[in-house]
Amino acid sequence: MSQRINHTNLSIWVNTYNRPDELNANLKSLQSSVGDLFEVNVISNHSKVDLREEYGNLKVYHNTLRPDHSWGYLSRNWNQCYYLGLESHKYVLVTQDDMIFKDGWLELIND
Repeated sequence: MSQRINHTNLSIWVNTYNRPDELNANLKSLQSSVGDLFEVNVISNHSKVDLREEYGNLKVYHNTLRPDHSWGYLSRNWNQCYYLGLESHKYVLVTQDDMIFKDGWLELIND
């Protein structure tokens, strides 16, 4: 039997760039569906992160791999999520800020 994905082995990463409405909806859906047990990380692609609520187990990082005044390099943002996430967890979930998580998404992955 394979190992189930849970808060001890999964790190969640959300990429964002100047979309506070989408980011806050994303974070609210994550917190609503899995609570504060999971480590949730926001990686900002050289933008201001406007958090409108307290989201519990949340860390915000700024993409240090993307040069200032660059309009591209989204892959560097995703790569930084994997590098940082795999330092402490076996699995990494990387998503964009406009993703909404519905109740049961983790059970669906584990099934």
